[in-house]
Formats: sequence, C-alpha cells, structure tokens
Amino acid sequence: MSAWFEAIEFIRHVIRARGSHGVHSPYVFKLITQVLPNEKAKRALAPVELLRQKLLKDQTGLSVIDLGAGSRVDKSSIRTISRIAQVASSPSSQLRALFNLVEDAKPTCILELGTNLGLGTCSLALAAPKAQVITVEGDPELSAKARTHFQQMGLDRISSHTGSFAECLRILWEEDLKPDFVLIDGDHRYESTIEYFMTLVEHMNPSGIIVLDDIHWSQSMRKAWDELKSHPKVTLTMDFFHFGILCFSPRLEKEHFVLRLP
Repeated sequence: MSAWFEAIEFIRHVIRARGSHGVHSPYVFKLITQVLPNEKAKRALAPVELLRQKLLKDQTGLSVIDLGAGSRVDKSSIRTISRIAQVASSPSSQLRALFNLVEDAKPTCILELGTNLGLGTCSLALAAPKAQVITVEGDPELSAKARTHFQQMGLDRISSHTGSFAECLRILWEEDLKPDFVLIDGDHRYESTIEYFMTLVEHMNPSGIIVLDDIHWSQSMRKAWDELKSHPKVTLTMDFFHFGILCFSPRLEKEHFVLRLP
C-alpha cells in the first residue's frame, strides 16, 4: 500500500511543485536559486561518495534490528552492507541538498535521528566544520559500522548514541542539549514522529530548523507532515517531496511551499 501511496503522492507533487517563478518569500527564493544549487556540495562530498561506492560493493552481513516502521523492500533480519547502502541510504542529490542547507544555516549544534551507515552524518559534519554533531541510531551493528566510517573520515566531532530515539533524547535533554538543526531520518511512524517533534520543540533553538525525511512515504507520514506544518511554532515550511523543511524563525511569515529540488 505504501509504495502505491508514495507513487500517487509523487504525481500530485509534480503537478503542484513550483520553481523560483512565483515564489515571493525572499528566504525561499534565495534557497532554491542560490543555496540548494551550489556546486560546492558536490566537491565537498566527494569523500562521502567514495565511501558510498565502497559500501555498495561490501557483501558483509549485518543483523539488523528495526525499531521503527522498518524497511519497505527488505524485511530480512540479516542484510548486506551493500543492500543497506542501496536501499536505506540517502541518495547523492539529497546529501548535496542537506550539505547546502546546513552550510547556509550555520548551526552550532546538529542532531540527527537515524544514523544508518553514516553517509548523511558525514555530510552534516562536513557542512559545518565547527558544529557539534550528535547522531542517534537504534541498531547496534549499524551504529558501530557508522562509527568506523566517522573515524576513517577523520570526523572526531561526531558523537554517536545507540538506542531508541526516545531513550537517547531523554539522556540528551538531561545534558541540556539545544540543537539548532535537526534531521529526522528514521522510524517513519505517525505517533513517533509527532512525539519526537513535540519534545524537540521544547528543547531546540527557538529559531532552528527541522528536516523531516520521507514525508510522503506513507499515509501516516503524510498525516504527520500535515500536522507538523500547522503547528503554531512553525513558521515557514517547504515540501521537496522526499523531505520537508520546518522553520521556526519568527522573522519568517507563516507560509507553506511545495517545491522542486533544484
């Protein structure tokens, strides 16, 4: 059902999505004409793409524990690193967009929920060389594998936590963490997504940004996205189909955009 739903959602998105024409928000116009198309990301993420190519050839098996909605295409408990990199890792275009978003936002503290093999985490860290980067992964073997990748890339600023998102967030809040850029890339269940969002709103920087992955992945994720973009503390939102951006800055007007990724 989810695959059909996502396909229908994609057709609707293509019909509704716009580029720079007719976008009257200066912030959004700059984002889609200058920030997201920046070619610097491709050069900066070359090491990440080299790692991706290596992982796509790695036939090592991992015992995967799905704490959230799980994979839609692979339900087996033992999965090769190659298969995980192919199915579950963010594509190059999204990593470049993520890099450009972070570099433009200049966050001091980045929080990622859903490490997977760490390609996205590395992209976040490379985009903000001075920022603290915290990543959370529910699966122990994936988390351990990602940590080896951080070491290989020389990204010692990344703090990796293993456990359920809710459990790890409770620990991080006790440490008075105040992230100003958050990527939610895991679980994919309506109730959990709302729960994570509500606790993030309480603890993150009041002018921060949340990027929510796979907002059209299923009916429940679409329902969560529709509720979150209507939250009173959310000002501007952008729907790029594969991910959505929630902005909290009071300087931005309450607007919702459906956009094509440049």
